[in-house]
Amino acid sequence: MRRRTSAPLLLFVGALAGMAVVLLRERPVPAPSPPPSKAPPPAVADGPAEPATLRRYETTATLAEDLRDALAEGGRTLPAEFARVSLALAGQARFVLERMVPAESSPCVRALLVAAAGLHLPEDPLVWRALEDASPEVRAAAALAMAYEEGGDLSPPLPAGVALPLGRRLDGMALERLLRARSVESDGAARAAMEAALTRRR
Repeated sequence: MRRRTSAPLLLFVGALAGMAVVLLRERPVPAPSPPPSKAPPPAVADGPAEPATLRRYETTATLAEDLRDALAEGGRTLPAEFARVSLALAGQARFVLERMVPAESSPCVRALLVAAAGLHLPEDPLVWRALEDASPEVRAAAALAMAYEEGGDLSPPLPAGVALPLGRRLDGMALERLLRARSVESDGAARAAMEAALTRRR
C-alpha cells in the first residue's frame, strides 16, 4: 500500500527550493580581478634614468670640414681646432696622406691636413711626397711635420697662424729629401719652413 506524502512536507521542500532560487539570483557576482601588472626592470625602477647625450659622429671627412670651417671663420679658433683634429687623426694618418691630401683642392686645407697627419708619420714617404706639392703652403707643412717634436721651438706659422713645435733631428733619407727640396725651393715662406725644420735643437 503506497504511503501518501504529507502536504506540510511538500510545502516545506517547495519553500526551501524557492529560497535557494532567490538567494542565487541576489548573490553578487564578483568582478574579475585585473591581471597582475608587470614590474619594471630593475634598471628602470631603481633611480632616475640618465639623460641621453648626443655624441658627435666624426670621420676623416668631417674632421677635414672642421678645418675648412675654422679657416672660413677667419682662423681665430684654428690653432685649437688643428690640435684637436690632429689628435683625432692619429690612427688614420696614413689614409689622410694617401687619399685625402691628393683629393683636396684647397691649398690651405691640404697644408693643414699634411701637417695634422704628417706629424704622426714624420719618416713616411707620403710626407716626403708632399715636399713636391704644387702649393708652397703644402711644401712648408710637410717640412715642419717632418721635424715636429712636442716641447720644441715654435716653427714659422702654417695658414692662419698654426705653428708646430720643432726639435726632431732629421737623418738618413728624411734629411736627404728635405735638403733636396730646400735646394730647389723658390718660395720664401716655404724655404723658411724648410730651414727651420733643418735647424737642430740638440
